[in-house]
Amino acid sequence: MKKIIMLINNLSGNVISSLILVVILTYSLISVENMIGSYRYITFSEYILSNESLADSDYFMLDPVSLNMDEQYNHGSGKLINKISSFKGVKGVADSSKTAAYFRSSVVNLDFYNRYMTEAFNNILSEGRWFTHSKNSTDCIEAVVCGAIFNDLPVGSKIELAFPNVKETLKVEVVGKVGYPWYAPDYFSISDEVSSGDFLVEANFVMLDDNESNRKMLPENVEPRSLGLSFFVLYDNDCTSAQRNAVRDLYESVGSYKSYDEILKNTHDKIQKDLITGLVTPIFMLAVSTILLISIAVMTVYKKLREHTIYYLCGCSRRQSFLYLVFGVSIPVFISVIINTIYVAVKINNLASGVTGYEGVIFDYNNIWFGILYCIVTVTVAMILPYIVFRSNTPVEIYRRNHND
Repeated sequence: MKKIIMLINNLSGNVISSLILVVILTYSLISVENMIGSYRYITFSEYILSNESLADSDYFMLDPVSLNMDEQYNHGSGKLINKISSFKGVKGVADSSKTAAYFRSSVVNLDFYNRYMTEAFNNILSEGRWFTHSKNSTDCIEAVVCGAIFNDLPVGSKIELAFPNVKETLKVEVVGKVGYPWYAPDYFSISDEVSSGDFLVEANFVMLDDNESNRKMLPENVEPRSLGLSFFVLYDNDCTSAQRNAVRDLYESVGSYKSYDEILKNTHDKIQKDLITGLVTPIFMLAVSTILLISIAVMTVYKKLREHTIYYLCGCSRRQSFLYLVFGVSIPVFISVIINTIYVAVKINNLASGVTGYEGVIFDYNNIWFGILYCIVTVTVAMILPYIVFRSNTPVEIYRRNHND
């Protein structure tokens, strides 16, 4: 009981400044966690895009107004894809067709990937394999799944997908999985500053091989369609500059494009820009927190020296006395780190349960290491002064200096 009272006593005297420190430091750590999550996402998306098949490609972005309005939208974009694919030097167009489905009463994106999509984005697969590109059995289709809703399904599981306003279901066998953070490719960006982070979406996906056999197994009136607004065009290794320019001339007549190298440059520029602009506020707040923590440590030492001389007379060692001071100074930092850890844990739990999704960030328990390291370093720095005081002065000297009366 005596030790508990002494610990509590070391917390007194700086209550208001300690509470201010907790608020500022907690805000700073949470801001840094969000920045770390964004940085991890953009570098993760850059890794997904670092594929040999994409290294010699263009990202084409269609201007919808350029389509012939007399034709149906999908037919118009489909004709454009076929036309691009027919150019000499073009290996193929990485595109997918989509429709909505249900699994466990939740909406999932049913995507039919052509062979160039699986070739271009094979880095996303974390378990199992991609499709064999052979005809499937008559009762089950090979599938790769992605999303929190499929987290408990092992490779080899067989599931059924339902469709809106359709009684029939589709049986699929899980042959591969995309693990946490469950990001899959989806083209939705049309911008001059398109970067690798614009090609991934966090959602529940079921990916199937786009072949005639699989499409025939779909229930009647269920027809996957390609959005056709943007896609990657892959070139042959022996594609000449003239052949590539001919394709790009077509791009510019109906839309715009970005080369793979330009996308990587935009990605690097975005990383630098986000780091510079995103870290200014949290770094400033961390600096303020560190100065405040050191100030609290200094004030605590000089306020408590007189009391600690009495502890010496009661049998408290210099080591125990120093540890009591460390506890008094460290507790606001520990509280902030605990709140920050809870914040990360809640985000991870919400994502894993499918309650919500976080676009453009990656959260896992590796994120909290920054807060823990900051806690250790700042507390160590803050305790340098009391360590010097206790190291260079004996209890008798401290007693005489603080009890001249």
